[in-house]
Amino acid sequence: MRTSQLLAVALALVAGTQSGTAQYWFIDTFDTSASLAYYHVDRYAPSVFTNAFFDGSDRLQLTVNGSAPTSGTGSIQGMKRLTDTGALWGNGLTTGYSLDFYVDPAWADDSKAQLVSFWSQLKVNPADVGSDYYWPNLSYWSKTDNTATFLVYPTNTVALGDFAEVSLPLGFTAGWHTITYLMESDGNYWYVDGSLLYKDTYYYADIYKPTAVETVIIQGRNYGTNYNIYADNVQTIPEPSALILVAGGAGALLFVYRRRRRSGTTR
Repeated sequence: MRTSQLLAVALALVAGTQSGTAQYWFIDTFDTSASLAYYHVDRYAPSVFTNAFFDGSDRLQLTVNGSAPTSGTGSIQGMKRLTDTGALWGNGLTTGYSLDFYVDPAWADDSKAQLVSFWSQLKVNPADVGSDYYWPNLSYWSKTDNTATFLVYPTNTVALGDFAEVSLPLGFTAGWHTITYLMESDGNYWYVDGSLLYKDTYYYADIYKPTAVETVIIQGRNYGTNYNIYADNVQTIPEPSALILVAGGAGALLFVYRRRRRSGTTR
């Protein structure tokens, strides 16, 4: 387990003990349906959003509704993770997120398209850029020609729809993979299974810098067919100073063991 993941879990446990305080640090393992209440529809509702037993353990399942619109915002079906009070994270101390997602081996030769997207929302300060946010994105795109790639929506451009296509890492196969996003002072960093996939810089870096990651959005795109998206272990990553603030208030740092549930095993 990476240090950032340990910090996120420790802080989630500490935050969970603070009555009446919004929980900005968390880990959603979907062992029960309780954490589903923190997810809210973004754009268009998927046909299914639940915790389901899959590949040996309980996971998050999002089913894209193939009978919904296939163009415009109606084709984008997703859920946004908010705090337990229904607000954006907005604490100024969250600098990233991590999650596991599943690449279905059937996608490799079904001649259909599937798009699994993970969006961040970054608060900009001062908030007068025309938009108050950056929207970095990493997507896994399985194409109708049975090839696949990652897509990145960087923040070093103001042109809408400017996605960059990034090749899959060497040896990337179907199954479970870990996506990590980090908002650093010099730009966005996306990691796949612990290795850097892509980095960009902020378009307004000289004047406007993002101050916090405020949510993560899990989305699928409708291409006219139903398909399932599975995710697990959705968690925030705090900046290092947040650990001192919260753990200090609790009296001690919590050392925890987190199950990495892939293929029904723990790691």
